[in-house]
Amino acid sequence: MTLSIRHKLMIAFSLLALGVTLIAFLAMLLTFRAGFLHYLNDIRYQSLESFGQIVAEKITSDRQWKTLKNNRKIWLRLVKEHRQNDSDTLLNPPRVNRSVNKTQEGRRSSASSPSSSLSSSPYKSGDFSRPFRPPSRRNPYVLLDVDSEIIYGRITSASGLLRVDVIIDNRLRGYLGINKLSDINNRADQVFVSKQTRYFIGIAIFACLLAVVVAFFIARWMTSPIQRLVVAMNRLMTRDYDHQVDYKASDEIGSLVQSFNQLSQSLAHHQQSQQRWIADISHELRTPLSTLKAELEAMQDGVRKVSMARINSLHEDVLRLQRLVDDLHELTLSDSGALNYQFSSVSVFSVLTSVFEHHEIDLNAHDVNYKIEGSLGHKFSDINDLYVYADADRLYQLFENLLQNSMRYTDSGGKISVKVAASSADAVIIEWHDSSPGVSAASLQQLFNRLYRDEKSRNRDKGGSGLGLSICKAIVEAHSGEINAQHSPLGGLKITIHLSQAKM
Repeated sequence: MTLSIRHKLMIAFSLLALGVTLIAFLAMLLTFRAGFLHYLNDIRYQSLESFGQIVAEKITSDRQWKTLKNNRKIWLRLVKEHRQNDSDTLLNPPRVNRSVNKTQEGRRSSASSPSSSLSSSPYKSGDFSRPFRPPSRRNPYVLLDVDSEIIYGRITSASGLLRVDVIIDNRLRGYLGINKLSDINNRADQVFVSKQTRYFIGIAIFACLLAVVVAFFIARWMTSPIQRLVVAMNRLMTRDYDHQVDYKASDEIGSLVQSFNQLSQSLAHHQQSQQRWIADISHELRTPLSTLKAELEAMQDGVRKVSMARINSLHEDVLRLQRLVDDLHELTLSDSGALNYQFSSVSVFSVLTSVFEHHEIDLNAHDVNYKIEGSLGHKFSDINDLYVYADADRLYQLFENLLQNSMRYTDSGGKISVKVAASSADAVIIEWHDSSPGVSAASLQQLFNRLYRDEKSRNRDKGGSGLGLSICKAIVEAHSGEINAQHSPLGGLKITIHLSQAKM
């Protein structure tokens, strides 16, 4: 079964969320146990400090310290008093100073009073004759000498002891210690940890379910424009180019949708152009063919006599038809990229001179004068020094088509003016002017469309196929140049061409 991109995204997001939740759960569980164990040991240390405070108050001399070391009952009574006076320390530990030394110094005045001395306290030797009841709980405290040798108690934890100093008369006499917990052994603490673990599991399960639901909606939101794009693409395959996808985001999918909409519009425009192109070609070919057919049938039927004049007229029609076919072939090659261009440094003035000299007879026949001039500024001293990076044959074809267009649509007695200028942007600007008649303002932007003719001045009777300027545009664009049409001060048409200047 093939999964859709929505399902793949949902599975990916869900697995990612589940993985993150699982890692967070394990990390939280481990850190909680470690933190809770550290908390328990902090409480034990605070209890030890509280016990150290009692010892500092009761044991104030070397003699009392020696008595404590040799009499276990005194040690057990100190532990019992600590437990009676501080029975809830493990649940609500008091804030005490961590240094028994500082506590002793702070209470030196009270410790020196008769009521707090060992001789006047219930811990003097005469008081130990009464029965002693050991504490019900196991004693967790340990008494060490100055060499860390155990006096009372035992070490039950492999992780060691928590301990505080025992200082008497500003001298270190030993240490008080309490076994450090290495694991959570108390049943109440274990129950608390178990409850918290269950809470964590519930939170993790809820987070996983929430992640799956959120992943579903995120995947649906992300794939919605893609699905609409797929539907539009399927419609595009059926030549429905009018459908547009509505998605305004500025992300990658938005760029893809925008590109698709532009492609759809381009295909729609191309389809319309192709249909119009085929219709125009059919019309252009049908007209001369119908004329030839009618003339030949009239001669066959004897309606028209066969004469050299009629044969010449038919020959002109054939030539006109041949020019149209040649132009169509030229444009087809240009569209397919099959035209070969051999770029080199070409003199603009040389090509222009060659074109006008080659058509000198035609210019005289049409009674059209011409002039070629240059505006070089300070960069060049001679127009012959102005070169462009172009294909010489295609450049000749460009100027020849422009000349044919001017001769065809310029009144007798008119003139053609060509101005060549070197711009400061390393480009060559060629302005081609001819005299009246001109074209309408609405026709200026359509002159380079294929088979387009201005209704007032450009018609088939003058021999034009409507493809000459289209070929000119294709040649200029192949040279990475620009071409546009404007009204000329001479009354006709002004064609402006921008070509790249050759690096000399």
